[in-house]
Amino acid sequence: MAKKYWLPYKKINGHYFYYIGYGAYIKARNVSLINDLPQYSNGEKAMVDETSYPFTFNSKTKKITYPKIKYKKSDYIVVDGLRQFTANDGFVFWDADQPVYARLKGTGHGNTGTYIYIGDLRDKDTDIFYWDPELESHPKYRINLIDID
Repeated sequence: MAKKYWLPYKKINGHYFYYIGYGAYIKARNVSLINDLPQYSNGEKAMVDETSYPFTFNSKTKKITYPKIKYKKSDYIVVDGLRQFTANDGFVFWDADQPVYARLKGTGHGNTGTYIYIGDLRDKDTDIFYWDPELESHPKYRINLIDID
């Protein structure tokens, strides 16, 4: 995995900005590349588009538990990673098109965490941090797809 770097930023009125010199700032949200390297976020807000029940995956035990949480339409969540599970994780899929799940921020690290199906999130929000790389490139891609190792 490539080494990650970050630029210093400043929070102004609840938004993050990069200083670009001479007293000028640019909203970090509007920057997708820095020195031809993609910029990634450590969390993106998304609205739940339909009732969804998340699950918690423990990567060491390969077990899934279902917390007693239900997200209703119009609830907001913060996503900090994306994941496709494999048969090595104990998931059996009927076709080669594996679904993508979004990890809720603050629920784990590495591959462990609480996940929600990305299809249950509002398209307007998911377009900011995810797209199908097989279809096209997307300059606003903001969150790393978590390694499946």
